[in-house]
Amino acid sequence: MIIAAAAVQFMPDRMPAHYNFQGEIDRWGSKYENFIMPVIIIIMTAVWVLTIAGMNKKAARQDITEKQRKEAASNANVMFYVAVAMTLFETALYCVMLCVDFQAVEKNASAFTVDFYKISAVLIGVFTAVIGNVVPKLKRNALIGVRTKWSLEDDENWSATNRFGGGLLMIGGLLTVTEALILGGPASLIVALAILLACSGMCVLYSYLVYKKRKRTEQNGE
Repeated sequence: MIIAAAAVQFMPDRMPAHYNFQGEIDRWGSKYENFIMPVIIIIMTAVWVLTIAGMNKKAARQDITEKQRKEAASNANVMFYVAVAMTLFETALYCVMLCVDFQAVEKNASAFTVDFYKISAVLIGVFTAVIGNVVPKLKRNALIGVRTKWSLEDDENWSATNRFGGGLLMIGGLLTVTEALILGGPASLIVALAILLACSGMCVLYSYLVYKKRKRTEQNGE
């Protein structure tokens, strides 16, 4: 919000408000529309704060097991780092959007003068890799992590799936940064989203395979 308030002082009354997929300006709007994104960031941050507070409250409860209290405290710590990373990612993306808009106005351009798609894909890749680093530290919960039907029912499946998912997200993040630097343009963002979808699908499949393996082990042990 502070960044937006400072930036607005140097903006003309009309600023680019929307770009089409080719990066061309297809709508102009009031400079005060630049406050929309900061408000969204603040709301999302507030949701994280409330969620972490709820998890810390659970960790302090005496009517649950010691294991549940430790898991809640651990998840609260991981959620804090995820919340910080997400806020920084959103803020960085917003700053890039402001720079793109300023450049378009200054040069009287009708489209992007910098490769917004490439920068966005790089930021997505960095954020994905950071999240992949903390995902394996999560304990079983219904709010955050690689949540599948099978991982939510079993601690071992949760642990295995989130270790696999964390490593996969780190690799996916690095691949996203690499492809963005090579491709650039709309293609870089499309490939970034495709990588995220592929990672999600592989995590679901892995969780199912872990479930099936355990079922076979239990059946053979009978």
